[in-house]
Order: sequence, then structure tokens, then C-alpha cells
Amino acid sequence: QQAELAYSEQEERFEVLKSDNALKLRDAELAVELAKQDRTKYIEGEWPQLSKKAETTISLANEELRRAQDRLAGTKKLEAKGYVNPTELVTDSLAVKRREIELATATEDRRLLLEFDYPRALRQLEVALDNNTTKLDRTRKQNEMQVEKARLQLTSSKETLDLRKVKLEELRASKEYTMIRAPKAGLVVFEKSEDFRNEPIGEGI
Repeated sequence: QQAELAYSEQEERFEVLKSDNALKLRDAELAVELAKQDRTKYIEGEWPQLSKKAETTISLANEELRRAQDRLAGTKKLEAKGYVNPTELVTDSLAVKRREIELATATEDRRLLLEFDYPRALRQLEVALDNNTTKLDRTRKQNEMQVEKARLQLTSSKETLDLRKVKLEELRASKEYTMIRAPKAGLVVFEKSEDFRNEPIGEGI
């Protein structure tokens, strides 16, 4: 009974282990799949948008600067002819300076994006993918080792149970052979010698 219980428990543990390992493997595979999707999403989706946005910002800043410069040039001509007051000239000059700063800022933002943000983000995504791939490989190996160990334990429990069954049958057979049945009712007597210890009771004695 103990051997049967041990085998049953080991069999249950084996099935639970396989189920748990399947869940772990599924989670590890999903992590790798999502990491690949994140990298592809950034390279093919997010990065082109960021790059295009930076280019657009620079283009708009260039256009705004050109307009401000044209307006300033026109204001200077009018101011020389006395058609505008000096305040308007100062205002247009400040507008040109502001547009120049905006263009310089947009240009610097694009440089930082290209030289630092893009390589850093891409590196982080690649490391995440590598780490998840490593975890997936480790999970597979651990699952194989755990299942193999559990299988050996299950096999050992089965062998122990089989040996106990064989031993039980041998004991039952021995029990049958150890029973001496008298052909008819009565008493069995034998003569005791002085040294009866040297004369064991046996068949025919």
C-alpha cells in the first residue's frame, strides 16, 4: 500500500510538473515574441515617425525664419524711407532672432535623436530580445532536466511497486507452503530426547 501510494503521488507530481513547465515555456516564448515585435515596431514604425517629425520641425523652422527675414528686409526698406517707426524694425529683428533660435533648437534635437536616442533605444530593445531568448533557452533546458528527473523518480517508484508486488506474492505462496494440514483430526506428538535441541522437528520425524 505504501508503494502504491508513493507511485500514485509521484505520478501526480509528474503530470503537474509537465503542466507547470508548459506554462513556463509558453510565457518565455511569448516574451521573446513580444520583444521581437517591440524591436520591429520601433525600427519600422516609431523611429520613422520620430525622424520625420524632426525633419518636419526643421523644415517649418526654416520656412518661418525665411519669412521673418523677408519681413525684416522689407521693414528695413520701409524704415529707410520713413514709412515705419523704429519699434517695428526692432520687433521684426527680434522675430528673426526667435526663428533662428527655433531652427537651431530643432536642428540640435534632430542631432541628439540620431546620435543618442535612436542607438540607445535600439540597443535596449536588442538587449531585451537577447535576454528573453536566453531565458527561453534556459527554461527549455530546465524543463527537460526537471521532467527527466521526475521521470526517473516515477520509474523508480514503479519498479519499487513491482518489487513489492512480487515480494507480496512470494510471501503469500510461502504462507501456503508453511501450512501443514493433518489428514484427519487429532494430536501430533513426538518423543523428546535428552538433547532434543539437536533433533529439529521435520517432515517424517
